[in-house]
Amino acid sequence: MHATIHNFIFRIVRCFTGYNFLYHLVGAIVTYICVQSGFDWFYFMSTRSPELQFFLFPAVTIGSIGLITIITILFLFAIIKKNKKLLNISFALIEAIFISIIIITVYKGLTGRAHPPHGTNLSLLTDMSHIFNFGFLKDSIFYGWPSGHTAAAFAFAVTIWRLYPKNRIKYLAMIFAFYVGIGVSTNIHWFSDFFAGSLVGTTIGKTVAKDFSKK
Repeated sequence: MHATIHNFIFRIVRCFTGYNFLYHLVGAIVTYICVQSGFDWFYFMSTRSPELQFFLFPAVTIGSIGLITIITILFLFAIIKKNKKLLNISFALIEAIFISIIIITVYKGLTGRAHPPHGTNLSLLTDMSHIFNFGFLKDSIFYGWPSGHTAAAFAFAVTIWRLYPKNRIKYLAMIFAFYVGIGVSTNIHWFSDFFAGSLVGTTIGKTVAKDFSKK
């Protein structure tokens, strides 16, 4: 048990070391550029189409409940079939999601970024993309940067991509991640939240898959 906890903490740390640190840095830099240039607001205003919203809004639910459901089914199937390889992959995916929740919660607790405004009358909406409440828990951990849905989806997809390098299922996993990320970027998050979340999730998936592939 002690070794398991130690390895779990070690993997969280490794998500910030070496080249992984650059992923976090690039996510922050691109976010700054998107905010200062006005691209976040431009992207938000350009995606108010009702048809687009109808197609992409389910990503909010799919990226949370849907993701948990997929992993739960995979885990139960592995137990029923007594498939050790599939069980190992299930544990890898569960750990990837837990790590993404921890890292994103810390980020959100420190950034407190405001979510996009709601409303159908575009002329009454105010640009909130530049609003950050930096500091420890100066705003809700459910607000902030980057996107937790996106980070979890990409952690899930990249873990599968690395563990199943020759299986076409990796493409389905990546399509799933992009659908969730782009979907939430047109509803409850800014584009830069999605971009940064995808990079953070990628570092998590790479780190977890590297260790679990040895098993």
